[in-house]
Formats: sequence, C-alpha cells, structure tokens
Amino acid sequence: MAAVMQKVEQAADYSGRKIEKGDTVIMMGDNSSAKVADLARDGDQFFLRLRPLHQPYGKGCWHPADQVVFQSPNRKNKLKANAAT
Repeated sequence: MAAVMQKVEQAADYSGRKIEKGDTVIMMGDNSSAKVADLARDGDQFFLRLRPLHQPYGKGCWHPADQVVFQSPNRKNKLKANAAT
C-alpha cells in the first residue's frame, strides 16, 4: 500500500527555520532559487513543492524540506501579519 502525503502549513529547512507556502528558498543541490508552492508530510519527513523563479507557471517538483535553505518570506504573509498588529 502506498503512503499518502498529508498537507501541512509549515515545515523546517536545513537550519531549522520555519518555511511556509509562498516563501522563497534556495535548493542546496543546484543552488537555484524557488518559490514554495505546497508543503506536505510523509511520516516524519517533510516535502516542499518548489517552482523555480524562472518558471513560475509550472506545478513544481517535490523536494525534501531539509535540502533547502530559507531565503526570503512570502510578501503577502508579511503584509497580513503587519496589518493584524
């Protein structure tokens, strides 16, 4: 029986920093930047669906969350947080 990934709201990168949907990260394997399109969990492993910045129209590819490094927050999430305070 195949395992089903469960959607989650946040995950942690290589250094343990919180990552959310819309954040920009750097993939450690090829040193390219990507946006987080979706987050999921399979057991104790977290995965991110990443869309490269130069290809924003695709669905993206799944990568382990511990193989990326946080670069910058999602601008929309930051604006919402500032408006709430």
